[in-house]
Amino acid sequence: MSEEYVDLFDSDDRPLSRSVPKRQAHQQGLWHRSAHIWIYDRTGNILMQKRALTKDTFPGLWDISVAGHISAGETPAEGALRELREEIGLEVQPDRLELLTVIHMAYPYPRLGWFNREHCYVYLLESDADPTTFTLQREEVEAVRFFTPEEFSRLTLGERGVAVPHEDYYRQIRDAIVKKTGSL
Repeated sequence: MSEEYVDLFDSDDRPLSRSVPKRQAHQQGLWHRSAHIWIYDRTGNILMQKRALTKDTFPGLWDISVAGHISAGETPAEGALRELREEIGLEVQPDRLELLTVIHMAYPYPRLGWFNREHCYVYLLESDADPTTFTLQREEVEAVRFFTPEEFSRLTLGERGVAVPHEDYYRQIRDAIVKKTGSL
């Protein structure tokens, strides 16, 4: 598999007309883009993925439905659609993705020697697809399942070591989905 390249951006998400290997962007703390796709069903249940045990960061923890880096030359929506196909085998039309927000994240991974700086495009996707029919990319995803909003809150805001620690972010996602679906 060839090394993945990402486009670089300044801290305000303006393009710098330069691409580097993803690994280099992480090691040097260079701004690049990623996409998070939160899948929910019409009743407000939220799909989460359990990260593969082989992942460098947060192996075996519950996390975003689908997430990944935007490859060099891709738009955020194109990258989001590619990640949906790659990680869970789900094909959707671009107009089904709803951009919720763009989050500018900067945080260290001292154990790996990284300082990650990402402009993260956060999408919502309503889908009643049965997760048991998904084709999981085993290098990335161990399992997927829907959680009710209450279960989602307990999982993401409760005991440490069960979900990737992003408490405020999880609240924002839960609240947006509850508002859209009228659940809870």
